[in-house]
Amino acid sequence: MKTKGFTLFEVLITCVIVGAVACIAIPQIMPYLSEFTLNKNTQTLEQSVKEARSTALKKSRLIYIDFSQAATNHDDSGGLIQIKQNDGTVISESYLDKNILFDSSSSTIANNKVTFDYMGQPVGDSNLPENFTESNNTITVKNNDSALSKSITISPITGATSIQ
Repeated sequence: MKTKGFTLFEVLITCVIVGAVACIAIPQIMPYLSEFTLNKNTQTLEQSVKEARSTALKKSRLIYIDFSQAATNHDDSGGLIQIKQNDGTVISESYLDKNILFDSSSSTIANNKVTFDYMGQPVGDSNLPENFTESNNTITVKNNDSALSKSITISPITGATSIQ
């Protein structure tokens, strides 16, 4: 009577072949994984900016997105992005992945925040749209595990975002 199955030797040979292929493939994939993680987190950042703008329109009041806690890791997460009302009440928050952080040295926004007025326009100092210009409209995140970084620019007047 024959039984169907694999011998121990066949299983070991298969494991050795799979291990060898993995040892060759994994180092080739790692740079793409860091880039993918940064791209995903840049989209999270862009979504948070859009949510802040939308909330400002919906609530007809000043809403800002706060990056003051986004430059450091939080336990098993990365930077913390908070959307707040003008009185400081947190409306929503999101975490970036571990070691994906707000880069204050490459960002040009003032005071680590972007404020939107009741019409959804980004505003600068004194909460005036004309004070939000192309010289203070870039938000940059970086991957601390690699030298990669990505930026989002917010268009003055319209508040539209673009990833660079």
